[in-house]
Amino acid sequence: MKEREDRQSVFISARMRWDGCWQAANVRNVSAHGLLVAMAEPPAAGTYVEVQIGKIMLAARSVWSSGLTCGLRSRDFIDVASLQGPRTRPPAKSAAKRGPRPVAEKYQPPARLRHEQSRWLSAMMQYATFLAVAVCAASGVAWEVHKTLSASTDAIGEALAPNIHDRARSPE
Repeated sequence: MKEREDRQSVFISARMRWDGCWQAANVRNVSAHGLLVAMAEPPAAGTYVEVQIGKIMLAARSVWSSGLTCGLRSRDFIDVASLQGPRTRPPAKSAAKRGPRPVAEKYQPPARLRHEQSRWLSAMMQYATFLAVAVCAASGVAWEVHKTLSASTDAIGEALAPNIHDRARSPE
C-alpha cells in the first residue's frame, strides 16, 4: 500500500474554479501533492479544478467529496511555505457593484490534464474495440459449431426417416 504523505494543518483562504465558476474555499491541510478544502458546495469526485491561493494557481482533481469538504490531488509539488507566505488580496467588491455574473466560457483544463483525459479516452476506445472483435469472433465460432452439429443431426435424422415411415405404413 502506498504510504500517505505528511500533512500540515493550515487555514488559508482560497478560490476554486470548475465548470467556469469561481467559489470561495478554505484550505484546511496541505501535503506535497494534496489539499483538504472546505467550501459550501465542493466539486464531485473526478472533477478537475483550478485553485487560486493568493498569486499561486494549482491544477488539481477532486479525489473525494463528503459534506462540505473535498480532497484534491495535484500532480505538481505543492510548496506549503509559499502558500502560507505573505499574500496581497484585492479589496472585496460589494454585491451591488458586481452586478450580474457574466456567462463564463467553458472551462478548459490545463494541457497535461487534457493529455490525461485523452489517454483515458483512448484506453476506453481500445477496450471497446477489443470487446467488439471478441463478440464477433465468438459469434462466428458459435455459428460454425451450430452448422457442424446441425449437419450431423440432419444426417442422423435422414438415416432414421425411412425406417420410421416404413413402420408407420406396415400393419402390425
